[in-house]
Amino acid sequence: MSFTPGAASRAAPPDLPVEEPVGWTDVADEPSPGPGLGTFEIHALGPSGAGKTVYMAALYAQMRIRRPSSTFHLRSDFASSSRLNAVYNEIQDSTADWPASTKVSAEWEFTACMRSDTGDFEPLRFRYLDYPGGILTNPRGSSMPEVQANLARLRSANA
Repeated sequence: MSFTPGAASRAAPPDLPVEEPVGWTDVADEPSPGPGLGTFEIHALGPSGAGKTVYMAALYAQMRIRRPSSTFHLRSDFASSSRLNAVYNEIQDSTADWPASTKVSAEWEFTACMRSDTGDFEPLRFRYLDYPGGILTNPRGSSMPEVQANLARLRSANA
């Protein structure tokens, strides 16, 4: 199945189950650092316009909500949550334009929260670098210091 941004591609395929929001809790709180919390650098690779930011926004929209059927959810800081929610709202609005390509790099942190009998347990943190995809395709980019810094981070990622 191919993907073309636009109103027709915004609807979920009919075979995906839709959960009702009964018992859901939105947990876009500041992550609370736990002792020995490991941080994993994760990145999506792709040229400008590939949908890296849109993918992360949609993924976060699903994983930020504590659902009775899930064993974990994600928390993020207010600024990251606000930005990702804004992008998600743009793609949900069939009358709105598709979000513009990323022009400036941003870093988002997420904390995985798992339920336990004594409350939420936070075993690890993810750091995601959202970057302009043009840095991967710009032939002159490798000589630019800001691009070199992003490329070094992409190369050193855990996933």
